[in-house]
Amino acid sequence: MNGVNATVPQKRNERESKRGDMTLFWKTLIVLTFLLEVVHVFGIPGEIKTYAQAGEFVRTRLLSRQELDPTVDPYRMFLMIGENATVPDSFFLNYTRNKGSTQHGINMVAPDFLYDPASRKVLFRSAVLREVNDISELRLGRAPGDYPNEIDFNRLLPPFSIVGQVGFESWQGGRRGYGALTAAIQGAATADPRLNMLYLATATGKSGRSPDGSSEYQPDKPVPHVALHPGGTLDIGYGTDPSQRPRFTTKIRGHLIVDGAVYAQRCVELPPSTIRAEINR
Repeated sequence: MNGVNATVPQKRNERESKRGDMTLFWKTLIVLTFLLEVVHVFGIPGEIKTYAQAGEFVRTRLLSRQELDPTVDPYRMFLMIGENATVPDSFFLNYTRNKGSTQHGINMVAPDFLYDPASRKVLFRSAVLREVNDISELRLGRAPGDYPNEIDFNRLLPPFSIVGQVGFESWQGGRRGYGALTAAIQGAATADPRLNMLYLATATGKSGRSPDGSSEYQPDKPVPHVALHPGGTLDIGYGTDPSQRPRFTTKIRGHLIVDGAVYAQRCVELPPSTIRAEINR
């Protein structure tokens, strides 16, 4: 009997030990599951995570020697982020800077986000700038010197240099894609280095010259037809080739009120039918 009685507590202890081991196992499993979920949701500190449905969310490519000038580090690379459905793999395989306006040029794609280190340009779809109790700004600046990295702090920009522009591309279709800027809002330096002037410029589709004959225009180069001077003077026909001036440089569809004198070489009164025909031409 004593042997039997001694065996019962021993078996009971074994069952309790196993139960304790199983309890510890489940507790450990629960804790590990919780920690994995925390890592999944919040990530590991310092970890960079990529959320994507495919492996094409981020793509990079090193520059090749044929794309480089001495100022570009050969280990800089393209960086492309986003779906980029318009950018096939063949673009990365065939693109070089000298293939502009061809089927392998940057003119053929509309990336979600792409940084091109060879041209030092960022391409993306759209942008919205917002602020809170402050002015939203988009600043364009230009310094004298040698492109791209040597700033000359001892010189000023030559008068009438284009400081920056917000331009509008043409669409050429076929194997040419996006084309040159054919319309732009441009900021230009004046003779006074502290001030700038504003241009409204469009390409005319014809070669031409500036009114003073100092520069020539290519058919696809925006010509500053309208200039807003620092003092507030609006100059219409400012950069238009005198031999290509339109029949009317200004059309006003409505009334005109002038608080001051009107100076004119000649005033011609026309019948309403002629005015309607001319203004709608």
